[in-house]
Amino acid sequence: MRALWSLMSGEVTTMRRNLFSIIMVLTLVLTVTGYYLVPETAHTAGAIAAGVSVELLEDLPVRLLGERRAPIGNRMNFIINLIVFEVLILPFVFIAVNLFQEKQDGTIRAYRVTPGGTLRYVAAKVLLWTVLTILYGVLLLLLTVGWTLSMLSWAAMLLLFAVAGLFISGAGFFVALFFSNISGWFLPGISVLLLSQLPIVSYLFPTFSPTWITWFPTYRLLYAVRDILTVGPVGRMAPHATVGGALLYMAGLALAALALACVAADRRLMREARL
Repeated sequence: MRALWSLMSGEVTTMRRNLFSIIMVLTLVLTVTGYYLVPETAHTAGAIAAGVSVELLEDLPVRLLGERRAPIGNRMNFIINLIVFEVLILPFVFIAVNLFQEKQDGTIRAYRVTPGGTLRYVAAKVLLWTVLTILYGVLLLLLTVGWTLSMLSWAAMLLLFAVAGLFISGAGFFVALFFSNISGWFLPGISVLLLSQLPIVSYLFPTFSPTWITWFPTYRLLYAVRDILTVGPVGRMAPHATVGGALLYMAGLALAALALACVAADRRLMREARL
């Protein structure tokens, strides 16, 4: 346990050198400011602004993709998207930055001669970034939606932050292992992040939901977050899965990502350190 804590402390030191805390504070301030600058308007208000009468909308045939619900305001949609595409991609980028910094400093080569082992090294990184993901997500929710969520919804959000943080930390670490520096990682890493944002098209236009896009982790996360923040974790708004189903799906992906990260770290990272 002491060795694990020592590794996590070393990760925190690297984070400070990379100005992680300053970047996160600025990002949080800008995000919260943007949330309150977004006008809280319903979809019907947007239709009126476009010159479409509410009576005409009511006469149109409607096929529900989930349970009937009140329209979601712009602010809520804003925070739902930010939770998935800001909070939950946080570990993917910074775990790679820290890894390249450790390679440059020779930290991994020094660690290789200790009896710590690969599993402990990977666990320290993934656990730390998962905890930071949870803390950042909770702080963002408190500064935006506040205490309007029920205790059950808070519990569901914490669990979702945990399993998603484990998956994204493990996946980010796994991808970073195949590159020697940030320059080589940048284009493939950003490409993965851009690809992960494809489900936002289905979220904004629900009629476009092909089967292949529903298997994206971010697709499940978007609808799970929306369920929890609007109808609660036991309700159902998502067209393909409940919150429980999304949690199980993310937990399975987290286990797979962590297993791949451990195997790749042992075969690539630790082998490089021996040279």
